[in-house]
Amino acid sequence: MKYAVEAEHLSFSYSKDGPRTLDDVSFKIAEGEYVALIGHNGSGKSTLARIIAGLISEFDPNASLKVFGMEYDKEHSQEIHGKIGLVFQNPDNQFVGATVRDDIAFGLENRAIDPSLMDAIILESASSVGMEEYLDQAPENLSGGQKQRVALAGVLALHPSLLILDEATSMLDPKGKREILSLVHKMREDNPSLTVLSITHDVEEAVESDRVLVLAGGKLILEGKGEEVFSHRELLEKNHLESPFVHELSLALRKEGVEVEPTLSEERLLEELCR
Repeated sequence: MKYAVEAEHLSFSYSKDGPRTLDDVSFKIAEGEYVALIGHNGSGKSTLARIIAGLISEFDPNASLKVFGMEYDKEHSQEIHGKIGLVFQNPDNQFVGATVRDDIAFGLENRAIDPSLMDAIILESASSVGMEEYLDQAPENLSGGQKQRVALAGVLALHPSLLILDEATSMLDPKGKREILSLVHKMREDNPSLTVLSITHDVEEAVESDRVLVLAGGKLILEGKGEEVFSHRELLEKNHLESPFVHELSLALRKEGVEVEPTLSEERLLEELCR
């Protein structure tokens, strides 16, 4: 199996004598996998995202971090950066252009893409997120969901192999959140080799992933398929995380004598109830 990310004994502290933000974290993410990394505020999940993206380069020298089989060192860092796309919580922090077109072009210019090819790439990436009609508008005039679409378009234009979403939907309303998640699923359908790491505190969002990692106090305390992870209710509650609503509802029904299987799927719960 090929891995997009391989972390072994990863530790990090923001100050020499301060507490560890990450403490001996080890995990692997397969190429083409969609992994959700969840945890309460301060758990270390955004720090981990920034280390993988190369925004933080100093971590415990005894640790090992490989991205697409390459060690994160001076020899490979530039190639690794070219394979990663990062979308932040607040899209305003990523905008540098006066228009949507300029903003998408910025990353292409940094990669020294042939100017004669750029217009077609910009149109293609904007169209893929439904923003082709907004190319000449200023980003500040867009809604939150539209801004996040533009941020995704800028990343898509660079054809990343690993897409990192760092709380990318936390500032959106439910409609905007659903739009972005649907878009991510469409991106994976169009490119099955795309690896997605979604950092979030929203357990409902994590349900849609292939696998869930749970951080607490800088340590990886759980990992596995969603149904396995969310079955550890007491451990999750202890670390200020709740189980998804559908899972809680199925458990509540069982307590009332309704014979349904604990599930994370709304469709499956409805089938059980109909049966």
